[in-house]
Amino acid sequence: MIDTTSNDYADEDAGDDDDDTEDLVPTLVARNVHVRYNSHADRDPSTSLLRMRRKNVPRGSRAEVHAVRGVSLTLHQGESIGIVGSNGSGKSTLVTALSGLIELSEGEVLATSRPALLGVGAALRPKLSGRRNIMLGLLALGLSRAEVNNRMKAIIKFSGLGDAIDRPMATYSSGMRARLAFTIATEVAPDILIIDEALAVGDRDFRARAANRLQEIRDAAGSMIVISHNLSEVASMCNRVIWLEDGEVVQDGEADTVLANYESANPSPKKAEKRMKRRAMRRRIRAREREKALEWAIENVDGDIAIPPDSTAPSGPAASEQAADPAPRPSDGGVA
Repeated sequence: MIDTTSNDYADEDAGDDDDDTEDLVPTLVARNVHVRYNSHADRDPSTSLLRMRRKNVPRGSRAEVHAVRGVSLTLHQGESIGIVGSNGSGKSTLVTALSGLIELSEGEVLATSRPALLGVGAALRPKLSGRRNIMLGLLALGLSRAEVNNRMKAIIKFSGLGDAIDRPMATYSSGMRARLAFTIATEVAPDILIIDEALAVGDRDFRARAANRLQEIRDAAGSMIVISHNLSEVASMCNRVIWLEDGEVVQDGEADTVLANYESANPSPKKAEKRMKRRAMRRRIRAREREKALEWAIENVDGDIAIPPDSTAPSGPAASEQAADPAPRPSDGGVA
C-alpha cells in the first residue's frame, strides 16, 4: 500500500543523497520492497485441460515466487529513472508494486501522490469507442466534461487515430491501443508517471510526439520511471538507471555507466530476446498439439485405448473403393 498522506520522509531521505540531489524534493521513496506470490506449476500443460473436465485431477506443486527482493530507491522531483534487466527480472512487478496495484510482502512505499502506471496493457474499455474512452479517462483524471470536449480535437490529433477514434477499441491493434492509452494518461501531467514498455509500440512520428510530451512533463517538475528494452531510448530519456536481475538491484547510478555495464554483461540483448521468443513460441505450439491430442482422446475413448485418426490415410469415397477393391499382391515368382 502507498502512503501519500505524509511528507515527513522527504527531508530525511533527501539528506542521505549526494550533494547534487540534496536540494531536490523526493516524490517517491521505496524502502526494502519485497513482493512474493504463490504459483501452481503444472509439469504437463495437458493437466489444465483435464482439470476443467474432471474434479479429481490434482493441481500442480505449489511454489512461492520471490519476484522482488529488498529493492530501495528514491525518485526526486523532475528526475527520470530507467529500469533495465532481462525478461523475468522483476521490473514490471516492481513498478506495479510502486503504483500501489499489488500488495507488498515487506517494506513500504511513500509518495507525494499516487503514481500513474502506463503499460501496453493499460485498462481501456474494449466495447467502447476511442472517443468514449478518452471522455471516461479524462473525467476520471479530474477534468470536467466541458474541458474534455474543448480538448477532444487536439487529443485525437495527437493520438493519430483519425477516423478510427469512433470505432470500438476491440478493433484496434496493440499499437493503436498503446497510443490512445499514452495520450489519455499524459493529457493531464501526472506528478509521478511510470511507463512500462508503453513506448515500444507506435510509429516514428508518434514516438517523436511522445518524447516531446514526456519532456514537457519533466520540465514541469514531474517525475518518471521508465522500463524499456530499448537501451538508446532509456539513455535519451533518463539521467539515472537501475539494473535489476532476479528481483535484486545489481547497480544504481548514472545512465551511461549502468547501461555500459549492462550491455557488457548482455552482449546481444536483442538477439537473446528473439531467441527466447522463438523458444516460447515453440513451447506454445507443442503445448497446443498435446492439448488437442488429449482432448480428442477424452472425447473419443470408449473403454479401449483410442488411436487418433491418421491424417495421411485416405477418407471418403476413395477409401471405400480401396477397401472394396484392394490392390492385387504379386504371386510367388510372378509379376503383379
